[in-house]
Amino acid sequence: MHEMPGMKQADDLPAGLRSYASGPFFNCPELACEAFGPVAYEPCLTHMAYLYRRFGPPLWGSDPYKEIASYILTTARDGLWLECRCKAGQLRLGFGVAYSPQLAAGFPDRHRFDAENDLVRQCRVDLVNALRELLRPVEVRDISINLLGQCDEDPGNTAKPSRYAGFGCDRDALELLLADEKGDQ
Repeated sequence: MHEMPGMKQADDLPAGLRSYASGPFFNCPELACEAFGPVAYEPCLTHMAYLYRRFGPPLWGSDPYKEIASYILTTARDGLWLECRCKAGQLRLGFGVAYSPQLAAGFPDRHRFDAENDLVRQCRVDLVNALRELLRPVEVRDISINLLGQCDEDPGNTAKPSRYAGFGCDRDALELLLADEKGDQ
């Protein structure tokens, strides 16, 4: 497994960020199938527990109609992020990609897309490696879990739980945020 111990939630995202689940350069459902195999077609709701335990509460909002939460995670490549969208349905449908305008400057013209573009191909490898990193277990008391649920512990390969693991959200702060949003409309 490709280890990315520095994988974390994105703190800051650039202006002009592009994101999608399936588009001209990246088809995240296909990349998830490459990373996880046939299990990618199965329903998965355990990923929320794993992502929360490993990365803490989500820092970015999500689609309130389809998603429970959304995590935007770093990859090994600057300007390329993996989106993990926690929702009911097949696991493969819970991922997206986000990339910066600076990275996109190296992509080919999307209307004359060349599948052999080195940068796009390398970014696909980086995304598959980031997906596989989510199979790295994190401990919850006396068991280990990964994106797919409970797993056998692999000593020395477990990820460190988020320092926020086990904490709740501040309801008063959320109420103030919601009140501000309603006041802006």
